Amino acid sequence: MRVAKLLALTSTVFLTAACSTFSGEKADGAASNDPYSNVRTIELQTKLARLQTENARLANRVLELQRENESLRRAGEAEEAEAEAALEEDVAAPAETAVALRDSGAAPKPVVDNPEAPEMAKSEVPVESAPRFTQPTFASTDAVFENEAETAAAAPTALFGVHLASYRKAREARDGWRKLQRENPDELGLLEPRVDAVEVPEKGLFLRLIGGGLSSREKAEALCSNLKTKGLFCSVSEFSGERLSLTETGG
Repeated sequence: MRVAKLLALTSTVFLTAACSTFSGEKADGAASNDPYSNVRTIELQTKLARLQTENARLANRVLELQRENESLRRAGEAEEAEAEAALEEDVAAPAETAVALRDSGAAPKPVVDNPEAPEMAKSEVPVESAPRFTQPTFASTDAVFENEAETAAAAPTALFGVHLASYRKAREARDGWRKLQRENPDELGLLEPRVDAVEVPEKGLFLRLIGGGLSSREKAEALCSNLKTKGLFCSVSEFSGERLSLTETGG
């Protein structure tokens, strides 16, 4: 709006200057010898010069306003682009958080019935319903811990396992085993999980999660030593109890 007004004023100045010039030329032609006419001509020429100067100033002001208008337009476009980018980030953040929580593989924490280990509260967290094979890398240890129950001799051979945690329900034991195996593939990747039901005085029935079976106590002790260095609870035990099915979802 300001630019339009200045353009209109500039046009008015040009018309006034043209009319003044025309009047001066007519006066010079009619009475060039009249001293008063010469004075009038000088006044008109002075006025014309003043108007031309004002016109140049207004033209420069118009250019300045046009530049300011262009700068404001670009600034507005930049702010609008930043606002759209911020909105996209706000929309994407909850989705990324949900994906991160899903991929974290968090599982219910075990309730440990061993008096030497701290008791940890349970939490209901979604886990994978189907079992997933965890491939050992054997990068963290020279020993290979695997289930030797199928190859061991039947009669005199005793198999050993490691007690890792205790749970109230079989479903929680499955979730706990998947998490432990996934985070410790070199130690637990090839073992077989079992649950052994025990009655703990003043606490009730627990399902002990046992991984095995190992052909010697030495192997079980070495396995516990590796797990304890990671801050996990582990105790050597017999490889007893029922095999823990990883295909079931309830219990």
